[in-house]
Amino acid sequence: MSIRRILVPFFGYPPKSWGMEMAMLLAKDFNARVTVLHTRSKVDFHGLFLTKPRNLEVSGALGKYLSKQAAERENEFRLMFEKISEKHKVSHAKFPNAAPSASFHISDVPEAEAIKSYGRVHDIVVVGCYSNHLATHYEKFTSWSLNEFGNILCAIGHPLLLAPRSPPSTVGTKILIGWNDSAESARAVTSAIPFLKRAKSVIAISITTDAGKRSSIDNLVRYLHAHDIETKSKEVEKGQISFGQILLDEAKHSQADLLVVGGILILGSANRLSVASLTICLCMPIVP
Repeated sequence: MSIRRILVPFFGYPPKSWGMEMAMLLAKDFNARVTVLHTRSKVDFHGLFLTKPRNLEVSGALGKYLSKQAAERENEFRLMFEKISEKHKVSHAKFPNAAPSASFHISDVPEAEAIKSYGRVHDIVVVGCYSNHLATHYEKFTSWSLNEFGNILCAIGHPLLLAPRSPPSTVGTKILIGWNDSAESARAVTSAIPFLKRAKSVIAISITTDAGKRSSIDNLVRYLHAHDIETKSKEVEKGQISFGQILLDEAKHSQADLLVVGGILILGSANRLSVASLTICLCMPIVP
């Protein structure tokens, strides 16, 4: 498996460039195509005034204002797309199979449905990692909630790459794998094979809660060796720190630029700090 099509869904306002910056880096690394998706919001304010005919004029004016605002936002998203693709020297797609390239798509269907539909025909979805603090206007991560956002990604069936606020110059040069012998961890590793085969360094870490129990990380190392991926392993006792924070600390210590981990571990409510404090890329498959 390789990465040929990358989806970057644009949602929330004001727009953030982190996901798109990361996608352009990947497009050049994998000779892939980037699809930047913007969905138009539809709100029927006219319907709110149907019981009060005298307010139809106000409703019409409000509708025009909102339409103008939506058009301005759409233009702002498009200008950001053009600026970033030019910065990374990724051309705009003119032919179906041209790569590396990028294209800007607009959808009129609801955001969740658009992301599901587009995501199913792309190899990976790249999303910018927003702050987790409600006071910072957490865009769609807040209005959907992490669980709702996770449900949307479950319906896609492809891996997610969370991009940090400051995109690194490289992605997947040094990789840390978080392994807990679960279906989520297994799918994470399988999804990351295109990255793992290109990496210069791969470390697999197992976080144990029972000091006397041997983990299955040796089996993972043998599996990766079968795919010609040289891997070092490490076992760490959990202690009082959350799983997510341990992985981030280990990633920082090993200077990893990509963390591969199962989606449930990061999207779980107990580990939300992990998402908010993300300083490296993170690839996680989302499974039902």
